[in-house]
Amino acid sequence: HKPFMDGEFLKNTFLECADSLFDDFKNKNDILKRIKEMPLSARTVQRRIEEMSKDVDMQVKDHLLNCDVVSFAIDESTDINNIAGLAIVARYGFINSPEIHEELCELAPMTGTMKGVDIFEKLMAFINFKNGKFLDLKKNFSQLLLMAHQQCWGKMLVL
Repeated sequence: HKPFMDGEFLKNTFLECADSLFDDFKNKNDILKRIKEMPLSARTVQRRIEEMSKDVDMQVKDHLLNCDVVSFAIDESTDINNIAGLAIVARYGFINSPEIHEELCELAPMTGTMKGVDIFEKLMAFINFKNGKFLDLKKNFSQLLLMAHQQCWGKMLVL
């Protein structure tokens, strides 16, 4: 199965459902015609996925830059091909909202060692994503402490 080849399958599935979905619509034939004309080649699907991915990425980064409270969870693991990786999950919220958002922000490959300092550097590289400035709470980091020892536990951000 080649990547991004699901477009035609989805179009055919949608057309099969469309008869009953749009049965009571006055413009049912126009809707069916538009579905049939919808370009869903592998390249079109790939381009649309890339555009949606960039949009979601920008929305999450915008939320992270403007949130009132943020925390990061990190998890390092090795996949079945023995390739090490680091997952960075952000949890964030806004004072005027009861919702807490959680986003998988990064699946970073880990090359070389997997020491605490290496994991911390990957986290810092993610946090340092906009114009060389650290992600902060309303751009108000008071201090960034990097303890000298080699464990990630000894590294913390102090607000």
